[in-house]
Amino acid sequence: CSLEQVDDATYDAWIDRLAEKTDNFSGAALAAVVRAAVARALDRSVSTNNAEGCRVSSDDFDKAITDLKTSSLELEAAEADASAQEDVEVGTEASEATAVAP
Repeated sequence: CSLEQVDDATYDAWIDRLAEKTDNFSGAALAAVVRAAVARALDRSVSTNNAEGCRVSSDDFDKAITDLKTSSLELEAAEADASAQEDVEVGTEASEATAVAP
């Protein structure tokens, strides 16, 4: 796959917009965005049986960024739930230990 062909001004504007959308992303997160965008383009190419026309578009990048942000938020929520559950379990254990003490 390759990037869709655009003129320099369009490419510069796209890079600036991409930089804004990925502000504070780690290098690993940026690599994940690129892999996901290429995977989208490849999936589209395979589904249309057009491997020669495999082009990664700005839409592929936008959707990859959205997917990564969504999965990051879901991970944060799961970690927060797990932490809250640990707090409840620790609190319950402390209450039980206090209740058993003479």
